[in-house]
Amino acid sequence: MRFSRLIWLILGASVLLAQPAESPSRRVFPKETGSEGFGVWHANPPLWTRGRYLATPKTTTTGEPYVSPSQMISIYGVSAAATVPSTATPTLAIVDAYDSPGAEADLGVFSAKYALPPCTTANGCFSKVNQTGGKGVPRRNEGWESEINLDTQWAHALAPYAKILLVEANSSSDADLFAAVNYARQHASVVSMSWSGPEWQGQGYYDTSVFKQTGVTFLAASGDNDAAVGYPASSANVIAVGGTSFATDYEGNVVLPVTETGWSDEYGGSGGGCSAYTAQPAFQKSWVPPSCKMRGIPDVAMDADPSSGVLVYISRQGGWWIYGGTSMACPMFAAIIADVNGYRASTGSKSTVSPPLSTALADLYAAAYANYGMYFNDIKSGGYPFVAGPKWDFVTGLGSPKANALMQDLNTAK
Repeated sequence: MRFSRLIWLILGASVLLAQPAESPSRRVFPKETGSEGFGVWHANPPLWTRGRYLATPKTTTTGEPYVSPSQMISIYGVSAAATVPSTATPTLAIVDAYDSPGAEADLGVFSAKYALPPCTTANGCFSKVNQTGGKGVPRRNEGWESEINLDTQWAHALAPYAKILLVEANSSSDADLFAAVNYARQHASVVSMSWSGPEWQGQGYYDTSVFKQTGVTFLAASGDNDAAVGYPASSANVIAVGGTSFATDYEGNVVLPVTETGWSDEYGGSGGGCSAYTAQPAFQKSWVPPSCKMRGIPDVAMDADPSSGVLVYISRQGGWWIYGGTSMACPMFAAIIADVNGYRASTGSKSTVSPPLSTALADLYAAAYANYGMYFNDIKSGGYPFVAGPKWDFVTGLGSPKANALMQDLNTAK
């Protein structure tokens, strides 16, 4: 992932001319200054923009340069998400750095546009806190504001009845972000982290001190730098979410039904590879290529290509934008896990209700071992320098989810 480099996508002029978007411009996340958030590294989320969308967003099912929530639900088979009882509401925590002042209001605009249930502080669905759970939020950062709005809006799109807990770290340092995760894991059953930093020798300490909690599933974006491995995506206790791409036509519109490949282009691609420090979990041994003796990433993948991206509403930045990146894939897969936890909370009597998932990462591999084709779409092409191939690969992991079947399997997991 590009940890210290710009992360914003420029598409070719031939594509941009076909889109109702502004002229492209590269944008850089501001460098940290002073001693704020001292740590080993500072994270930049793998977030790419196709530009600001100037036309009125539509809810049609064809002929648009973005994917709507209803389309995404249909593509991956998450239709059962709408049937999770609102009384069985899991909490999905979004952990990011800095503040998006309009996160709640912008989520309201997004929800209204796509006829999603309202998610507000007033109805108990939305809450925003700082890294220790307080109300004094950090300063605004435009880049992270985009990430926050993407995460909250698309987690809500695929898990419409989950509560959204937005935890904003004081800065993008590992120390502050891990502090925010530590708070989130005490108040949510799913923690989504659309960011990562470079691996380092001492990262194993956090595997157990931060990323291990009974009844909590942690997910991290695998990054956008192709053959690169970051942390916490490489933790053996975190689901690493990579990226795929949907085919588009000559006008830049997403072609339905979709053709899905591993995401990689001249600007970025699904992060993956072999960890330098994390031992290979037992459940990966029959999946990861023999050349990799350590933890392989990613584990799963969903749409991440900005060319087949999604709309995100950011009032302070002029309205609707088209975004992509594994920053998009991560909260969407986190929403699927939240949906599963909602099912588990709604099944049986109060005395036999199933607790939230605690071993979701291992459970994914167990499902693949039992019946791979039932639970995963095998992505067999795309990617660079790694190339997607049959079953597990360094671009898409096990592949993208056949969510309804996978959710039913996870619903019965111990």
